[in-house]
Amino acid sequence: MSVNRRTLSVAAVVAAIAATAAPSAGGFAGRNGAFAHVDDASRLGRITISMPSYGAVAQIERPGVEFTHPRWAPDGTRLLVTGSSSADGRQLWLADVTSEDWQDPSAGVTVTRLRRLTAPGDGDNSDGSWSPDGRQIAYVHTADDGVPQVWRMPADGRGGRRLAWSKMGSADPDWSPDGSEIAFTTWPVNAADRGPRIFAMNAADGTHKRKISITPGRRPAWSPDGTRLTFEAVAPVSGIEVVRRDGQQERTLGTAAYDPHIQLLWPRWSPDGTRIVYIWDGRARVPRDPNSYRQPAFMSPIGAPLYSWDILYGTDADWGPLPATTGGLQSG
Repeated sequence: MSVNRRTLSVAAVVAAIAATAAPSAGGFAGRNGAFAHVDDASRLGRITISMPSYGAVAQIERPGVEFTHPRWAPDGTRLLVTGSSSADGRQLWLADVTSEDWQDPSAGVTVTRLRRLTAPGDGDNSDGSWSPDGRQIAYVHTADDGVPQVWRMPADGRGGRRLAWSKMGSADPDWSPDGSEIAFTTWPVNAADRGPRIFAMNAADGTHKRKISITPGRRPAWSPDGTRLTFEAVAPVSGIEVVRRDGQQERTLGTAAYDPHIQLLWPRWSPDGTRIVYIWDGRARVPRDPNSYRQPAFMSPIGAPLYSWDILYGTDADWGPLPATTGGLQSG
């Protein structure tokens, strides 16, 4: 494991926190903290933790393991990731992330106790999502038949059980803020539903499954107040959609219709609910541009483009909450 620290001026970091942490009118109670994303700038397989507009403050990496799919715990002090290796396949890992003072990350951000949460031997375990109380994890389990299905387990990694089953597979679980439902992607067998759709189910036992999205899509993410979901549209063009929890009022926030070789991927809400971060992927442009990259960008929940993060190159970003008080962390 390697941890990289970058010196940031106190004034600059305070300004960054002030710009991103305070909810605007109509925002929610959460305060925006650090990002975690898969780092494209140096090499794949490393998770970078960054503060808005000022760059990396820590990395998560281990020789022989490729890390993806970072997801912040509800308290903002732990990071759940998927680690892939030739020896163990895909397994869930957990890292503790602490700081002397998140208002001034130049004091040091430390990744400790990086450990594997699930054991190899009974298939792959990946793409975890926390319950809102941090005690349970929904994840994707892929057994020997090669078909992924959504499972859940206690946060200590023991005693997993299946929640969703589909002949074509289920994936991308995301736990609702009230803890009652898990949204997920599935591939229905009915001919009318070509391509994946977003469904939701009872988080306790997987019952009461219901279709939420009309547009083919995947990777759902609940809004912090639990009233809406955003997801990645895969047809007829790549885009970012938002839909009410009851499946009504689905609408498009942004599309790549202007260039079919661009994809808009992995939408996630800010903890205060005022922004959505997604990945702008221009690598498939024709003719191929050697300078193409994947980059986090931002939009408002009504679809207004905001800005891109010019110093970040990567994918699959998650925006964590600012911890209240944990081991000397102060939210200010």
